[in-house]
Amino acid sequence: RIGMIDSIASLLYSTKTKQTILNNIEVMVDNSSRIISQITTGQLSYGIITGQPKTLPKDISVIKLKDEPFTFVSSPNKPKTINNIVTDWLAYNKESTTYQYFTKQFVNIGIDAKAKFFSTSMELLKDTAISGFGTALLPKHFVNKDIKNGNLVIYKTLPLSRPIWLVFKKPYSDNKQIKTITKKINTLLVK
Repeated sequence: RIGMIDSIASLLYSTKTKQTILNNIEVMVDNSSRIISQITTGQLSYGIITGQPKTLPKDISVIKLKDEPFTFVSSPNKPKTINNIVTDWLAYNKESTTYQYFTKQFVNIGIDAKAKFFSTSMELLKDTAISGFGTALLPKHFVNKDIKNGNLVIYKTLPLSRPIWLVFKKPYSDNKQIKTITKKINTLLVK
């Protein structure tokens, strides 16, 4: 069993190779904190998480994968916002690793983002942006089709991304299927 954050599960399941790399594996989609907790208790063998794991239990190890590119998007009908100021941010919930990570990044690179709506669902954040309610920060791979179709437009800022990690309980067992999955994730995140 492997735990994955929703954006990475979405990335893998949207590829044509999903039938081969995910055969005979149970994927549990959850947030990073719960994935780490479930690895600690033995409910999961591996996890694909985000954030920067600092205070992990001593028996948990991490391997850094590629960063996941993000972009601010909004409805093409929404009035343009001023550079590096987002007054209508459709944000991940405040307790999430993603929200905490990006709010720190905003301070570091000079983005002034004020949240007006919170959700744990990427799909809801995207749909809410398409409806014109605000500006969502979402993984590029998740919104590419809507950008190409004209449902969303990119709000240009400095590049944004979040780190992705493979986590597991020590000792690391050399699992061919996990190596294949992490290699595919790294390949897809570069596109």
